[in-house]
Amino acid sequence: MMPKKIVFGANAAKEFEYPKNSLIITTTSPEIYEKWTEYMGITNYEIYDKVTPDPSIETIEKIKNGDYQSAESLVIEAYLDNFEFLEGEIAKHDESLLKDTEVLLREQLRNLIQGKASLDDIQKMVDNINTKLNEIEKLLQ
Repeated sequence: MMPKKIVFGANAAKEFEYPKNSLIITTTSPEIYEKWTEYMGITNYEIYDKVTPDPSIETIEKIKNGDYQSAESLVIEAYLDNFEFLEGEIAKHDESLLKDTEVLLREQLRNLIQGKASLDDIQKMVDNINTKLNEIEKLLQ
C-alpha cells in the first residue's frame, strides 16, 4: 500500500501520523530501527529487516572470490526480496522498463553467473541493471 500523503521537511518523520500496523522495511539492526521507531512515535508496527542493502556489491565480491553459487543466491534473494515487491507499482509507471529490468535480473544476470562468465561481463550487466534501477527509483519518487 502506498502512503496517501508524503511529508518532507524538518521533523517530518516525528510529526507524521503513522497508520496502525505499519510495515517498516529496513536494512538496519534492531538497535538502530528501535531508536527510529521510538523517535517517530510508532508503537504498532511490523518490521521486515531482511533487505539486502546493495546486493550488487556483495555479488561482485563473491564472484571475485570464485563463489558463483553464493553470488547466484544473492541475485535471487535481491530479486525476490526487493524488486518483486515493487513490480506492481513500477508497472503503473512504465511496463516496458519493468519487463526489461526483470529479464536482466531474473534471467540474464543469473545466466552469466551460472555460466561462470568473466567478472568484467558480470560487472557490465550489474552496471546495466543499476542504471535501470536508478530509472525506476526516479519514476517512483
